[in-house]
Amino acid sequence: MNEYSMTCKIFGIYSSKPADDLRVIACSMECLRKGMDIKSKEVSDICGGYFNYTKFARFLVYTGIKASHTKTIAIVLIILYFFVLFRFIGEIDSFGLVVYVLLLYSPALMLLVERVNIDMPIFIALYTSLYFLRRNRAAISASIILFLSLMKLYPICALSIFLKRNVGNSIKISAVTLLLYLLYIFLIRGEFPDIYNLTGRGIGFSYGAQIFIDSIYPFLGYWGITRYVPFSIGQFHVLFFLIALLIVSLGVSKGLCEKSEDTDSLHIDGLRLGAGIYIGTFLIGNNWIYRLCFILFTIPQILNWCKKRKAMRILSHLALMCITVYIYNDFWAIRKLVNFTLLFYAKEFAAWFLLFYYSYALALTVPISLRFLYPCNHLKIKTAGEGI
Repeated sequence: MNEYSMTCKIFGIYSSKPADDLRVIACSMECLRKGMDIKSKEVSDICGGYFNYTKFARFLVYTGIKASHTKTIAIVLIILYFFVLFRFIGEIDSFGLVVYVLLLYSPALMLLVERVNIDMPIFIALYTSLYFLRRNRAAISASIILFLSLMKLYPICALSIFLKRNVGNSIKISAVTLLLYLLYIFLIRGEFPDIYNLTGRGIGFSYGAQIFIDSIYPFLGYWGITRYVPFSIGQFHVLFFLIALLIVSLGVSKGLCEKSEDTDSLHIDGLRLGAGIYIGTFLIGNNWIYRLCFILFTIPQILNWCKKRKAMRILSHLALMCITVYIYNDFWAIRKLVNFTLLFYAKEFAAWFLLFYYSYALALTVPISLRFLYPCNHLKIKTAGEGI
């Protein structure tokens, strides 16, 4: 076993060629310039995977990117990834340092660094979007989000950062961006079957609303239980999607009826961004676990809430525990010490609790001026954490 494979084993991640996902993109663009069909099996065999992005992403062909550029681009992206992360975090105490070390060296987030997935440049770009938003350049911020959403669909969830105090401007920019996005979705609707079929959807090393049923349904079939269940796997998917929506609704309802004492800040915006992406991607379905990198934007504000009294402190500590449980669930040492079934249920509880927590936290950051349509607004709004 070479040093690279040994390192992957220590961190509990799949061992493959370094920057494998980035190589697929670069190689596919090189093949496209040669006139090859980048969705064909031939190109997949050459590049080590399918190019499962929208046609808009093919603009990368004009950059001249080649497979031989993979290593250089990967190094630049990894450096930028850590640079923007540390710049976003700012000052940190010893407890926060321990939390970030645990997160950054987890199997989930080391997998992102190992594969240099498209989520890494999206992470960097969304920080740039936050940067412009904080400097009152909301149109530029929204344009970045829209541009990213033309390549991968989920970054549109980052529009949650516009839940700010400037009500009129936020609503206008969000509405225009969302309308342009929906128009784009309508125009490319024919691409969805190909994108869906070419995108690998895992059960292990993944999170999402369908993980639980996708994991246990084969066992139900093996035991013959599915013969007595009046639902197909597709109907179960709809059911679990509706359950996830219900949990989001409960969290949002609770958050909107409470008043946050936090002032608007970069870390509040980061919480909105990370929470929006977690909620959106969880509802969409099974996502590879490296996409949890976006919850790094939420950690500074969660750490801030951990220092507060009242129940928000308890919920935030529990959220940190759930994040740790989920991103270390596939660590080889833990799997040797803890029963697999227990780990699975612990991971699923953590994922669904985080869905509620982020829904609650996101709604909690909504300014009072934006809650005029919510029925409890005429009541006396409680301070966050009271009565939980």
